[in-house]
Amino acid sequence: MGNRRRERKLKGYTGKVKGQATVKKVAKRQKMLLECNECHYVVEKVFDYRTKKKLELKTE
Repeated sequence: MGNRRRERKLKGYTGKVKGQATVKKVAKRQKMLLECNECHYVVEKVFDYRTKKKLELKTE
C-alpha cells in the first residue's frame, strides 16, 4: 500500500471505522550484544538504520 493511500486510511476517510493513530511505517532497529574475548565485558549496540535482512555474526 502506498503512503498516500495509507494516510487516507489512517485518518478515517475510507470505510466506516474511525482512523488509527498516525504512525509512519517504521521497522524496529536491530540490536546486538558484543562481548570482549579477554575480559568478557558486554556492550549493547543498536544499529541506527533499517536493514533489509537480519544481521549475522561470523564466529572464528
